[in-house]
Amino acid sequence: MGTADEKPMGGGAERNGALQRNNGQEKREGPDRNGSPEKRGWPQKRGGPGRSGGPQRRGGPAQSGGPDKRGGGMKKPFLPPDVLKRAKELVTKTGIPFKTAAEVAQGTKTLANAIEELRLRDAVLKLKEKGALDGATAGLVLTGSLSLQEALFKIKTLKRKREKDYQKCHMDEHAAAKVPICVAMVGHRVLSGTIERNERFDIDLRLQEGESVVVRKHDVKFYFPAAERKAVLKSVDWGDKSVTLEADHLKDPRKRVDIKAKVYLEAMDAGKTMEWKTVEGEKVRGRITWMGRYEVVLALAKGSTVVMMRHAVKGLE
Repeated sequence: MGTADEKPMGGGAERNGALQRNNGQEKREGPDRNGSPEKRGWPQKRGGPGRSGGPQRRGGPAQSGGPDKRGGGMKKPFLPPDVLKRAKELVTKTGIPFKTAAEVAQGTKTLANAIEELRLRDAVLKLKEKGALDGATAGLVLTGSLSLQEALFKIKTLKRKREKDYQKCHMDEHAAAKVPICVAMVGHRVLSGTIERNERFDIDLRLQEGESVVVRKHDVKFYFPAAERKAVLKSVDWGDKSVTLEADHLKDPRKRVDIKAKVYLEAMDAGKTMEWKTVEGEKVRGRITWMGRYEVVLALAKGSTVVMMRHAVKGLE
């Protein structure tokens, strides 16, 4: 019998499992020379490329219409001989790309439409290079979502909105110069006086009679220099006054007519005299000479100037 300090016999078999002979060299199981455990008996990762049990790429054929990785080029679509001949003739005759010629030969588009699309593409790319069109807007034109004219006008409108004087208010100039003005208010009132206090949303107007009144800017429809009062009052068609708004009615933006800046810019580019209608029905005929975020300036027929508040404009034609 062995003592408590004696180890059980039969360790030779275990040592034989831990120590193997291979062509006279010893190979020990356990960590390999890189410090990682042997794979045998450990869970294997499956599914990765190049590993046992996972899908492996065998250099299959390229997808139809895509680049052939083995050949390095783009595979041409199959065309019937007569269509292919017609496409080649179009390329030789017109100089259009083969892809476009193939579409024309197949009848998916006319030659005139194809040439127009190519011209448009060239024009868009040139404008983009010059910085007249940004990438996003150019993409909208090429996909047909916007015409080139609409795109250019969109850029022009955005440019105008970024200009410093777009936030300008001409009433500030009248207040600073203490120039008397006439103010057409909702309720068909016309007040004449000098601005004593000019705040963001209201002014204190010292009337010619000496009284000072508070005028809310959202109640102003249009204004003009008091020196031109007689000429302007004759030029305005005051209507039948069937529509009369209460004070503060236009304070709520939801009760205003939202005429976009694009409309004003188009009117200014046209350079024509137009009829401007207010929310209470007055009509003013004039040519727009300036447009900002809050006001538009009109030149009347006899040389007078009227500043229309955009929140009080109902329409123009």
